[in-house]
Amino acid sequence: MHGIVWQYGSPADTATLSGAAFASRLENGNTLITDSNNSRILEVTPGKKVAWFYVTNKQAGSIKQPFPTRAVRLRNGDTLIANQFDDQILEVDHDKQIVFIDGKIGLPGSGFDMLNAPYSANLIGDFTGLTPPVDDDEDKDDP
Repeated sequence: MHGIVWQYGSPADTATLSGAAFASRLENGNTLITDSNNSRILEVTPGKKVAWFYVTNKQAGSIKQPFPTRAVRLRNGDTLIANQFDDQILEVDHDKQIVFIDGKIGLPGSGFDMLNAPYSANLIGDFTGLTPPVDDDEDKDDP
């Protein structure tokens, strides 16, 4: 039988979390949580204190609830966010400054710099917070 190892928030407390879409444990022991219904990303310590947060609906033109669906912490310390219904991928630094944007708010599509409700984003070659790829050569027997 498996028990709960760690928990943040509860179903009755939607001010803490509402619609947690994704979470990943960071190297520093904190947990990065995508809190979709509250349009924010939280970094929470093991002691349940918010160490960092970013609100995703503060850009000019953003809809009230863009429903961020996945956020991952990159090796450089920035956070990559799929801001689903704003049709954007954002890279935000520790000071909450946007350093990269792909997509345009309110312009879904499939052309250059256009996205259609992105659910997830990853930086090729940067697997921080995610399971690294399996090296097929390691699984093969040496001749």
